[in-house]
Amino acid sequence: MQYDELPSEPWTSAVDVRDPRFIGVKPVVKQSTQPIFPATGMKDHVTGRVVFEAVVGTDGMLQALALVSSLRPDFDTAAWNAGRRWRFKPAMVNGQPVPAVITLEFSFALH
Repeated sequence: MQYDELPSEPWTSAVDVRDPRFIGVKPVVKQSTQPIFPATGMKDHVTGRVVFEAVVGTDGMLQALALVSSLRPDFDTAAWNAGRRWRFKPAMVNGQPVPAVITLEFSFALH
């Protein structure tokens, strides 16, 4: 599965709010969805995390989502399906919304 399904433009125009030199307001999560734990992962007792880099657009929606750290394809897909539904209050610089690069991390644990 291709996780970065959008053109590279969102990446080149976005500010990296993870940079300690960033001056402004970082995106704030308004709506999040947790991934569904894959049934095969439960059976196999798999735990771990999946990490994505994402671009939050000026409208608060994800403009791009790219896999950074994989756990297993079924977990990657579950995390991708959840992450693409997240909504944010956009990053702000000088009172204006700006596209921003963020990190999304999904942890999978058996309880």
